[in-house]
Amino acid sequence: MTIDEYNGGMTQDEVAAHNASVIAHIAPDAAEYTETMEVEDAAKKPVKTLEQWNASRTDLDHFLQIGDFVDQAMADYALGVLPPAYCMSNMVQIGEPYSHVDGKETYTTFYRSSENEPWEYRGHCHLGNNRHPRHF
Repeated sequence: MTIDEYNGGMTQDEVAAHNASVIAHIAPDAAEYTETMEVEDAAKKPVKTLEQWNASRTDLDHFLQIGDFVDQAMADYALGVLPPAYCMSNMVQIGEPYSHVDGKETYTTFYRSSENEPWEYRGHCHLGNNRHPRHF
């Protein structure tokens, strides 16, 4: 299943409205972390692939650094490895907590600012957030 299929055909505006309501409901203090980070010039930055990661024989945290762009296959892997903790057309968080920061669970997070942009690895973020709590 792809991320677009997972969202049931919702438009980008519907996804954004749903996303905001979910965050407000389950993590009302999350708003300060959800603003979109500026994306570096994606055309000049290499995109890391699922194939490269498999060939590297390293874990995901050694293969990716916060801000790395990844291919669609890597985002689809994040969606399928476990039931997602959070999934919208612009963000996926792997379903098992990675750690705890400030007393809250963090999740491996992939984000894209629009459907025309590549996916970006955002590290381990609080549920519904696309910014790593220790990476400001």
